[in-house]
Amino acid sequence: MKKRIVSVLLLAVTVLSLCTSALAASNGQAVPGRRWRRDKEDATVSYYGPEDAGQPKYEQPPTHRPTQLPEGWGLEDVMIAPLDNGYTLRLYRKGSARLKFICFRPSKIGYLGVALYDPLQARRAAPAVKLQQVQVQGRSADFYQAGSTAYLFWEDEKGNLYYLNGDLDRAAMIRMAESVKEDEGPGLPEYRLGWEPKEAKTGQKDILPGAVMVEADREVPGRDDELCYAFDYSAEPLNAPEGAPETVEVKGAEAQFWKGVPKNGTVGHYPPESEMSTLLWTDPETGICFRIKGHRLTKETMLRMAESVAPVKDPAPTAAKAGR
Repeated sequence: MKKRIVSVLLLAVTVLSLCTSALAASNGQAVPGRRWRRDKEDATVSYYGPEDAGQPKYEQPPTHRPTQLPEGWGLEDVMIAPLDNGYTLRLYRKGSARLKFICFRPSKIGYLGVALYDPLQARRAAPAVKLQQVQVQGRSADFYQAGSTAYLFWEDEKGNLYYLNGDLDRAAMIRMAESVKEDEGPGLPEYRLGWEPKEAKTGQKDILPGAVMVEADREVPGRDDELCYAFDYSAEPLNAPEGAPETVEVKGAEAQFWKGVPKNGTVGHYPPESEMSTLLWTDPETGICFRIKGHRLTKETMLRMAESVAPVKDPAPTAAKAGR
């Protein structure tokens, strides 16, 4: 759980708030044809949930996602809002470039505030960023360009608010937004590791119809637990590290392995990407993409883990959920 909290704070540095706050309930101005209210300052924009939506606690999180990604991009991580299932965040990567996609359910206390620049790099007052009106899926949308970073906000007919942010141009952002659909199918089969390192203990599991992400920690005497491994599988491509991989084999199929370089003295629950080894493969029969990330695990250990992956026989019915 600590990994999710820390990673969202770091990766969503331009987001001022991803929470539902009663303090934000009565602000903003109405936008024609939309339910969420908007407050635009020079270099910030805020969206406030519709009053008529009430304060529901949704049984399921939103399962909307882009169904078409620009070439070379892959899913890095997902996060499901705890408690009220009010939003889902998906993080995509291509090398060092990142994209964030968030879907918010309508709620009168819903709030999204975004700084249209990187406050950690700002040396002086941020310049004003102009609102550009565009169309997404036949509805009006808000587009902002701040340096190399683009921001796109829009609603659907049910009052869901979408936010897409990343290093793409306007045309590419709109194409990706146009492809957003709700995953309504039965979801992926349930898989598990038949073998894992003895020091690993499962700590978190996020389940969506098209992606499942599992984390396991290891105890470290004298300080907080650290990540041991992450096991992910998805119906869409998963992100791969930069650099040339080593070609290996998993279950008779070609796989790719990137070796991380752990450093002595690393402190913190989630280690830097450079310290994580990654094993990535696709099941040729199902097309499902699998990934194992290991910290302080050998290639042989990770290959043994991958060979042990198997579908769960007669799994109990599962719904989209966060393991919190």
